[in-house]
Amino acid sequence: MGNTITGGTASDPDAEAAQVGTKRNVERTVDRGDVVTLDFTLNAPFYMAGKKVYFCAQKRRAVVNTTAIVNRVATITNEAARTCSITLTASETGTAGVYLYEVEVRSTDESTPQTAETGTLSIIDDLRK
Repeated sequence: MGNTITGGTASDPDAEAAQVGTKRNVERTVDRGDVVTLDFTLNAPFYMAGKKVYFCAQKRRAVVNTTAIVNRVATITNEAARTCSITLTASETGTAGVYLYEVEVRSTDESTPQTAETGTLSIIDDLRK
């Protein structure tokens, strides 16, 4: 059974509402090897009608996407509410470490990328091994 992690500013959920029209910087933490669903609510102006949403996570910036632990299309769950999700596999969360991630909205022809959310994805070791 997978866990669900919802986005937003963990320390101040009210700050999320004040960030309309901007991208957010969010910290997310998952346990190593878990299957986990990450949920995202994107702020305006990131409307998703006729768009694709991508999730990419890798160790550092300025490297090719082939080094990413995840680089694929997320599922748009509600266009009007600008929500989407991606379920990470046990393989994708299999190596502990801190990764940079971004959620990017693109037109269906892959042009016009807009970064909607950035942050860190911390994959931590399980207490029980």
